[in-house]
Amino acid sequence: MNKFIAGLLMLPLLVIIPLQATAAVGPESTISELYQDRFHYPVVPTVPFYVHAANGSGSKVVWAKVTDMSYYRDNDGDLMLYAGTTEVCSKFSVTGSIGDSDRRCLSSETVPLIRPAGYSYQYCVFRTDGDCGRYIKSDSVYPLRYQVPVVKRMAESDSFNYANVVFTKTVELSHCTECEAMGWTVPKVH
Repeated sequence: MNKFIAGLLMLPLLVIIPLQATAAVGPESTISELYQDRFHYPVVPTVPFYVHAANGSGSKVVWAKVTDMSYYRDNDGDLMLYAGTTEVCSKFSVTGSIGDSDRRCLSSETVPLIRPAGYSYQYCVFRTDGDCGRYIKSDSVYPLRYQVPVVKRMAESDSFNYANVVFTKTVELSHCTECEAMGWTVPKVH
């Protein structure tokens, strides 16, 4: 009977401890703590990085979270973004016909994920006969500080897609002194 009473006395403690752990989540929490919490989710923006093999044969796009990026200035003083490294295929084997070919990567190389912070894009403002008749070009720069919305769901069965924003978390990109020392610039495609 003593074990049964002790078990009943422990039951309220088991309920209170998880509630206290979730109550501690807030704007002062780190992004990694927010990712570990099952009821909160930081909606972290991503930035595309276009990388190529040194010989120009392989390329890919990598979407990096701003929480995984840093910045530096290249030798020309341009603001650059850095998001680690990735593998890019540098030699392929192609089998099959032209219309139905299969490419296999025979060797790859590690390349840094770097890009200018500035970018340009264009969008159509006037259409004629299903084609765009006039474009507007816009220049912009990825910021070094982001306000990341953090959403909260009410139950584990709820989707984060319809969760409410409960607070925002400020994320600032760190300065990469090693990148400046490397003198990295955006590689040219051959």
